Amino acid sequence: MSHTARSLLARLLAAFTLATLLFAAAQAQVLRQPVGTPVVPTAEVLLGWAETAYAQYFPGPQPTLSYQQYLYRYYPATRNYVGVAGNDVYIWGPVSGNAPAPVKVGVLADFACPVTPAPCGVKFSHRMVVGGLEREFIVYQSWGAQTNAPVVFMLHGTSGDGEKFYNISGWREKADQQGLIAVFPSALVHCFYEDENRNGLMEAGERKLTTKWAAGYLGEAAHRPLCTAADLAQLSADRRALADHPLADDMGFFAVMVEILRTRYLADMKRVYLSGFSNGAEMSARLATEASTTYAAAGVNASSLHVPAIPAPRAMSLLWAIGELDPDIGSNQLGYLNGVPLDATVMANPAFVNRIVLPFSMVMRIDPTVYTHRVQTAYGTAISQLLFAAGTAGNTNTFRTWVIAGAGHQYPNGDNHPVKMAELLWEFFKDQRLP
Repeated sequence: MSHTARSLLARLLAAFTLATLLFAAAQAQVLRQPVGTPVVPTAEVLLGWAETAYAQYFPGPQPTLSYQQYLYRYYPATRNYVGVAGNDVYIWGPVSGNAPAPVKVGVLADFACPVTPAPCGVKFSHRMVVGGLEREFIVYQSWGAQTNAPVVFMLHGTSGDGEKFYNISGWREKADQQGLIAVFPSALVHCFYEDENRNGLMEAGERKLTTKWAAGYLGEAAHRPLCTAADLAQLSADRRALADHPLADDMGFFAVMVEILRTRYLADMKRVYLSGFSNGAEMSARLATEASTTYAAAGVNASSLHVPAIPAPRAMSLLWAIGELDPDIGSNQLGYLNGVPLDATVMANPAFVNRIVLPFSMVMRIDPTVYTHRVQTAYGTAISQLLFAAGTAGNTNTFRTWVIAGAGHQYPNGDNHPVKMAELLWEFFKDQRLP
């Protein structure tokens, strides 16, 4: 085939892929669900909120005082007043242009969503067909996601789904705090084998039927081969119906979700982030490797890279995290039977270097031999960090590894462990953006 013919074929394939994505996005069905009823604040709650939301005008805390029909607070540093009379909200002082009388700025009900945003968010449940298979994902649009809102994808682990991590990950709550859009996709159920006892054999007891992302190993004969037709025939009809399909096109699924975010939501497409747990972390790592021009930064929690480690099209920043007591990654894969060390001695472990540091530093285009170490504390918990920041091609992105004291194989959310991963990851994500 000539160069001209190959170029034409490449353009036709690209056009076909784009057309397929646009068609899938256009055909997506969506269910809109308000998550609650707005809560009208009391006067006292409104005054406290004003001190937080508009501290430049109302620097508190100041006591609540009363005068005639007003409950109000006065701020000597700015000479401003904010008060409530019945259901009416007033301001006075320099903040109101030194008007001769208090200026009404609304009623208490007008401030329901700004003061308590959580009940004002909206949950959108999407359903569409990608690669011939029906797919589902949840978009949570917080009340504060009014325009150019950052987006965070939260990818569940094996056996999970989007609904589970919508409820437990902490990203819905973080979206309310920061005005984010949070996305919770669901992997398809696959029937596959996994060599759990690591004896080199795929045995009958190692057959799985569960949700699983096509993050690299799934479908590979040496790692997670899919069930044969004979295997599927042994399942009950309802269970067979869940898994009787080819390997999911998860890269295509994510491309369609991104297109829907671009066309239907008030999303800032230069600030789209990935957070994945376990098998979802493998998918996050694959997306960071193969679609780095789409996502601004990635978090990989409790797993590793399962596709070839090649330099990504764009050198993004990535944070890899593991629990000190993770029995899967820490013990089985890295060999730490008594917990992953909370110091730089992990760099003397060939398994840690070869499985984690070298692959990710290759993808992120960062020198794996240049790093700093420190132990930070968050939520009363020690987190050991290695920071790799020496770009190999003039790039200024970073690669970090975290070992979280006391954590096992989990996505820390404040309930299952003191650390709130969504809170810490947002601090990492918020300054990252696509060029």
